[in-house]
Amino acid sequence: MIKSFKCEHTEKLSKGNHVKRFSNIAKVARRKLRQIEISGRRINDQWRVCFCWTDAGAENVEIVDYH
Repeated sequence: MIKSFKCEHTEKLSKGNHVKRFSNIAKVARRKLRQIEISGRRINDQWRVCFCWTDAGAENVEIVDYH
């Protein structure tokens, strides 16, 4: 899941807004941003398995209480 954005243009794009800077890559970029959003797997309504992808694979894996 995305917790914060360094770039305001990227944040706007992820929220579905048109960003002229990314107009030629918007469709693919949005798909990639959605893939980042699913880097946490729901166990149930309360718990998720969260992790960060690196070249080596999943790292910083944790089970998190979202309530």
